[in-house]
Amino acid sequence: MELFPTVAGGLVAAGAAVLAGMTGFGYGLLSTPLLLALDYPPAVVVAANLSVALVTRVTVAWRLRPWVSWRRVGLLSAGSLPGLALGARLLATLDPEAVRPVIGAAVVVAALLMLRARPQPRRDRQRGGTVLPLLTGFLSGVLGTTTSLSGVPLIFYLSRLGLEPARFIADLAVYFVLTNAAGLFLLLVNGALAPDALLTTTAIWLPGALLGTLLGVRLGTRLPAPHFRTLVLAAALGAGVLTVASAFLRYCLG
Repeated sequence: MELFPTVAGGLVAAGAAVLAGMTGFGYGLLSTPLLLALDYPPAVVVAANLSVALVTRVTVAWRLRPWVSWRRVGLLSAGSLPGLALGARLLATLDPEAVRPVIGAAVVVAALLMLRARPQPRRDRQRGGTVLPLLTGFLSGVLGTTTSLSGVPLIFYLSRLGLEPARFIADLAVYFVLTNAAGLFLLLVNGALAPDALLTTTAIWLPGALLGTLLGVRLGTRLPAPHFRTLVLAAALGAGVLTVASAFLRYCLG
């Protein structure tokens, strides 16, 4: 294990955890392209992100458990299962070098769309229907086990509901705990789980990510949430551009 990428990856994980703790989302959106730019293989990035986000979200889910909408989270999680299985299969068969620029471009597009989207008025109410949460969960599942960007469809869906911040973050936390655990299992079954991500990388990065999450949650309760949402997405946009640029340079030089 090389020292520089391991330490740099730990700093990325800690920084992404701080921002994700502030807003409830953005860990994979920020960490994925930066870790790819550090030349980590996509399989390692996906496995490490899923495992780190799983552990860090457990603490948030427990703290905010009274705010969880179990019906909504259940529908989203049920829809994610076939998507997680499909994504795990795709990751096991795709060329890692081909995946790298696609992930970077996906991050750029997602960040731009989310930066342009205006927050909906706060309307803390339940909405009926099952098709939309199931479809959102499916898309989230596919992205989760191929790119670890499962939060992107969820942000669009939950933002439409105009939930209170605590309920918004609580639903995301429980969803990530359930689906990340399922995603890691499906990656293992499909032979796409990188052992290094769990045995070494995750163990080294996890303490900093846990501290970053606690710090982010504390800061997020004191500072304006819209400012941090913009900060997360702007940072993710830059990270995505960096990933695409590094993949292009690798192609030109290789």
